[in-house]
Amino acid sequence: MLRLLLFLLLSSQIVLGQNILKSAQKCLTNSLMEQIWQRDPQLKKLYLAEKEKPLTPLKISKTNEIKYIIPVVVHIMHDNGVENISDEQVKSQIEVLNEDFGKYNYGNNNDPVGTDTRIRFCLASYDENGDTTNGINRVEYSKTGTFNVDDDELTMKSLIQWDPDKYLNIWAVKKINDGTILGYAYFPSGEAGSTKDGLVIRSDFFGRKGSANSLNIFSAGRTTTHEVGHYLNLEHPWGDFEGGDCFDDDGIDDTPKCKYPYYDTIFPDCYSPYQCNFDRMVENYMEYSDDSCMSIFTAQQAVKMQNAIIKYRSELVSVENLEATGCNSCTSCDTTNYDNKVHIYPNPATNNLAVYFDYKEVKTLTINLYDMAGRVIYSDFKEEIKSGPIFIDVSKFRSGLYILKINSQQENEEYKVLVQ
Repeated sequence: MLRLLLFLLLSSQIVLGQNILKSAQKCLTNSLMEQIWQRDPQLKKLYLAEKEKPLTPLKISKTNEIKYIIPVVVHIMHDNGVENISDEQVKSQIEVLNEDFGKYNYGNNNDPVGTDTRIRFCLASYDENGDTTNGINRVEYSKTGTFNVDDDELTMKSLIQWDPDKYLNIWAVKKINDGTILGYAYFPSGEAGSTKDGLVIRSDFFGRKGSANSLNIFSAGRTTTHEVGHYLNLEHPWGDFEGGDCFDDDGIDDTPKCKYPYYDTIFPDCYSPYQCNFDRMVENYMEYSDDSCMSIFTAQQAVKMQNAIIKYRSELVSVENLEATGCNSCTSCDTTNYDNKVHIYPNPATNNLAVYFDYKEVKTLTINLYDMAGRVIYSDFKEEIKSGPIFIDVSKFRSGLYILKINSQQENEEYKVLVQ
């Protein structure tokens, strides 16, 4: 009886947490840019004029050539709590960025619309003084759990910021605006090189390990991917500044027009609604979709980001700066050798649960899904599998927590699954 009560309590807490997350605003970038433009209307005129110009693709000599490497420094703003995330969690976020921008994450490889942006990320090996570093700073900051953008941003960033012309600064905090915001960044046309330039991300949505490796809909590191898109001049697909309906968009032809922000509470299970005469591209990283739904940048989004680097952030990716920051020989920038060999999405699930395998070699697998009483409610056997998905119909399962166990001769793996 006690076990059942604990299970029900845990399940209800998880579901409550998911509902709170779904009501949160994923991003604050457009509101902050509007504040900047209210102070300087000419900046908005210049931005909108630039948005109307046709995108010019850059010449890349080889199909697999990495064009731009961005040195990164992560400032962990903590009060000696769970927000003081591990180095491994930080490194997992850099892995996610390189997978997402490189078109080799588990959701992107076979999507014909997705593209390799030719942009990669590297934790700096040298600081501004030329001293060795792992690219991670830990700063005690008492307001990390009460951080408010309007009141605290300049003060926090004045505590530590490396030259924004030479590093992408990322501040990880416990909460943003009472927990209602997951992250934000500024467009380069507004704040490139300034004391505000960079990303602020909630620590429990940073990376995919540690505190980010939990049962929440934003646990795959895509909040940071989304905000780096803003840092490199991408808008949300519905357009941010002219009403957000079918008469506005992001100025990019290969992202279909759509209406207003997308939320899973309205369109569950990565459902793509038909809007503005198009199927909505919910898989785009610049949407508000759950992390498990996201998988692509388009070709023109890649071009726009590359053009933004040339115009606003050329020093950041220069040969001289890559040597100075230790990112000129970035061995981790283009590798698919990441730890996650099994990907489960969506998690939480309502109808179908996809389990995607991505092993280096063929394996024989026994797959069992258990309820919290230890009963096997789903079982499967795969004699030879290396990559690809299986699908589990969970629509008739009771809401709550389940354990997925995947066993092979080489190893045993265990994952938590939430059914809503």
